[in-house]
Amino acid sequence: MLSVLFLVLFVNLRLAYGLDSGHDPEINMTTIQMAQWWGYKEANIVYAQTEDGYLLEMHHIPYGRNGK
Repeated sequence: MLSVLFLVLFVNLRLAYGLDSGHDPEINMTTIQMAQWWGYKEANIVYAQTEDGYLLEMHHIPYGRNGK
């Protein structure tokens, strides 16, 4: 009985904390990698600095999936 309890606890912890990432290939991808995964031919990273010094990273997809 105790082993069943530990098994249920272990499975619930894996699901609750995302330790079972085998079902979602995008979980560890960057934004650029996800864009390529979904068929976008080109994706760029653009950096900008605000007047108060914050650095922003923006992602630009210039074309649709068909390249137009």
